[in-house]
Amino acid sequence: MKPLNKKLLAVTVAVQVAVLSSPLAALAEDTPSPACKGASAAGAPCDKSGFEGALGNILNSVFFLVGALAVIALLIGAVRYVTSTGDQDRIKQAKNTIVYAVTGLIVALLARQIVGFVIGSLF
Repeated sequence: MKPLNKKLLAVTVAVQVAVLSSPLAALAEDTPSPACKGASAAGAPCDKSGFEGALGNILNSVFFLVGALAVIALLIGAVRYVTSTGDQDRIKQAKNTIVYAVTGLIVALLARQIVGFVIGSLF
């Protein structure tokens, strides 16, 4: 069996770093929007039950689904790779599945950060 491709190894390490650093972002303090800052300065409670809250819930669900599908595809590629029994075509298909799954996971993580930044800037 040949060693893993250097690109595949680099992408795998990048995904692991991104996944392992994601909980750190979840523990960060949530910065309130300007509307919430104004409401809290006035003594009023600030909830995100309006458009911002609904949009955030929808986007969180979509990103969770995309991330879960990418992880499932990664597992499928890994199983295909392990069960390829040395057949070069099956190995190539398995590696392609893994590369596309990792690429999808990276795109989903980046999209989540970009959308969060844009929504944070607008609201």
